[in-house]
Parts: sequence; structure tokens; C-alpha cells
Amino acid sequence: MGGICGAWLAAVLGVVYSVAAAASFQRGMGKGMDTRFEVRTGRQKVARVLASTAHEALGLYLRGLGCHKDEIVRMGENSAAWRGAIYRAEPSDGDRLRAS
Repeated sequence: MGGICGAWLAAVLGVVYSVAAAASFQRGMGKGMDTRFEVRTGRQKVARVLASTAHEALGLYLRGLGCHKDEIVRMGENSAAWRGAIYRAEPSDGDRLRAS
């Protein structure tokens, strides 16, 4: 019953389930290796994404906006462009500090 209600709610509200949630579910026990990245465009922080690499974080964020994979132009290890905007992913401040 829960699956039917969930599907109905998604159809009514037009909710698209996140690619990030599906990827996180598929990784299972590998979640411990993920890092929280801040996705930025210019000086503005637009999202925080949990991913294993900066490139994956950008892909998850842009795909969540409705961008198709072939529309993303990779600019470097931690940056990509879509429709004229340049996005970059950097580890969040809390993830840069490691206990020694």
C-alpha cells in the first residue's frame, strides 16, 4: 500500500525522485566514503551534496535540475558548465577538518 501511495503522491505533486537518493541506496555500505560538497555558481552556494567525488556531486546536482548528461560540459576536476553557468564543487568546511 505504501508504494501505491508514494507513487500517487509523486504523480500528484510532480515530484521527481532524486538521482542522489537512488545512487546513495545503490552504494549501500560505501556511504562511509562519501564527502559533503558545496556546489557553487560564482560566489553563491546553491546546494550541499553528499558524493564520493566533486565530479559526482556536480552530476547529481545538475541532473536534479533536469539537465541531461550530454548537456553538461566538464570544465575540470571540480567544475562543469550548463546553459552558460559555471558550477564548481568544493568539500564543505566541516569535511576539510580531519582529526589527527
